[in-house]
Amino acid sequence: MQVVLDIPENRLAFFMELVNSLGFVNSTEKAERNPLTRHQMDLVDIEVQKAKDDPNYMLDWEEVKHRIDWDAC
Repeated sequence: MQVVLDIPENRLAFFMELVNSLGFVNSTEKAERNPLTRHQMDLVDIEVQKAKDDPNYMLDWEEVKHRIDWDAC
């Protein structure tokens, strides 16, 4: 399980002291902070490969942004 916290700099020392006193394991390895699931990353990889295989697969942003109904967003 992974928990991501946003701790103010001036409270970090207190927080670390509290966590250490509770006996949690301190991991010094960089935690992977990817909000996507493995399945979502696989879907992204498929789309990236399609774009590499066919440059015309992707739409041009300059053309598409004019088609978006920004008031509906």
